[in-house]
Amino acid sequence: MSACASWTIKKKGTPHDEVRHNQINSMARAALQTLWQLGDGLGYVCPRFQGPESREAREWFKETLCQAKIQNFRWHDLRHTFASRLVMAGVPLRAVHVLLGHKRIEATLCYSHLGEADLRKAVQRLTVAPTDTRTSTDENKAHNATLAATA
Repeated sequence: MSACASWTIKKKGTPHDEVRHNQINSMARAALQTLWQLGDGLGYVCPRFQGPESREAREWFKETLCQAKIQNFRWHDLRHTFASRLVMAGVPLRAVHVLLGHKRIEATLCYSHLGEADLRKAVQRLTVAPTDTRTSTDENKAHNATLAATA
């Protein structure tokens, strides 16, 4: 069994009933497998969920929040948390963009401020191992100076 897998989601009601393959890590995969094994045999991992046609798709989530006494939390907050944690872990914004399934990168850029520490680390790298700062322009100047001196 692979450490990572993808999770297929069919988005009904979109212009083309889009299908997305979302990447999940090994911990998420293990949790989903456990939920599936404990399930009622219908193939869904959410308790008492009979499918999108038989019940509001997120009703189980609302019930779980009530039972856990969690207030002021929405389904969409999970996406924000996912994106924020990816950026804070140093994942490039382009990868976050793809993982979230945003159509436009601008939607993902709202998380870019979370990577400020990485920007400081990036410029700090220049103090650890200085780079060769010679450029082709410098080489041309040296070559021209040599030609001028020999002329």
